[in-house]
Amino acid sequence: MAKKRKAAANKRASRRRPARRRASADQTVNTLVILVVIVIVLSLIPIAVAEACRNVASVGAVPIRATNCLNFGNPEKPEQAWELAEAIEGMAEACEALKLPIVSGNVSLYNETDGRAIPPTPVVGCVGLVHDVREVPRGWQPGDGVWLAEGDEIELSLPLADEAA
Repeated sequence: MAKKRKAAANKRASRRRPARRRASADQTVNTLVILVVIVIVLSLIPIAVAEACRNVASVGAVPIRATNCLNFGNPEKPEQAWELAEAIEGMAEACEALKLPIVSGNVSLYNETDGRAIPPTPVVGCVGLVHDVREVPRGWQPGDGVWLAEGDEIELSLPLADEAA
């Protein structure tokens, strides 16, 4: 009788094993996709800082201060602590290059659902100074020109950094 129970248990276990392997492979693929997205998001932070400055400059203002909102998972987990550290480092490097101090911000940590961290969500804002509000563009006017700037994001950001220096 014990042999039959053991054989039945082994049979049930062998039926479950392939399903576990498939789930594990799916989880690995999902984890790799999430990791690639996270690396891309974190590598875009300096570009986000430059874009915030360009948005302010496009209305005739001089970028003077930055703010941020950092939403991340549990920093007690090494991979999520790395994400947070990289985001802060990328933002710091960009702001130093643009001589733009970060004067405020908000940090939200331990954001998880069912034990899984949210994707890192850094948000950057920029405040600018307008010397004469009457000069701020209020929309398209007849005769306005449209300029096309070609190059990658970093090439287009460099003149702004040089101008700020």
